[in-house]
Amino acid sequence: MHDCNLINTLNINTYYSYFERSSSVINLVFASRSVQNYIKNWHVNEDTNTKFNHEVILFMIVTEKMKLVKNSLNASYNLQKVNWKKFNMHLQKTKNEMIIKMQRTISLKTKVIYLIECIKSAVKLFVFKQRICAKSKLWWNNELIEMQKALSSRKQIWKRCRSDDAWTEIMRMWNSYYDAIKLIKNQFWINFLNKIEEKKVFQTYKC
Repeated sequence: MHDCNLINTLNINTYYSYFERSSSVINLVFASRSVQNYIKNWHVNEDTNTKFNHEVILFMIVTEKMKLVKNSLNASYNLQKVNWKKFNMHLQKTKNEMIIKMQRTISLKTKVIYLIECIKSAVKLFVFKQRICAKSKLWWNNELIEMQKALSSRKQIWKRCRSDDAWTEIMRMWNSYYDAIKLIKNQFWINFLNKIEEKKVFQTYKC
């Protein structure tokens, strides 16, 4: 098939049908020969629950020349609360010292290290880490974590027995899980509105 090879792990089902009481490997991942050797950690994500019959498939594409970096949107630093004016002033104060260090070496790598150290010192002083909660959502709590675990566990039981009772229980748990999410999100929003200052009323529009 267009010089592509199958990446799926053999005998791992990627689809489960309630009505037909069947399962299959219908969801397939193909890759060209130039990419195939770089695909790592293909697996079905059992912890991700969807209302669809199709399982969630995850994999990574990693090359020797590729340096993995964290997504800046999920950074552990709170960039919105940085005092950039003081950050810039600190860099200006340390700039002369950094330039002197750079003039003492002809190694580009060493100069880069000096620059990194300068930036790191400013980050340490003026950029603070976020308080990241589960799922990176402020409204996420332990109740939802436990409900999610219970739902995943029940789904695994249904895959083994395929009984009507097990499926009915999954649907009941699904509804309770999403009702809980809606309730908690709504309560969090109400609390946010109650605490916000009048002069920042337009902040609610951007959230």
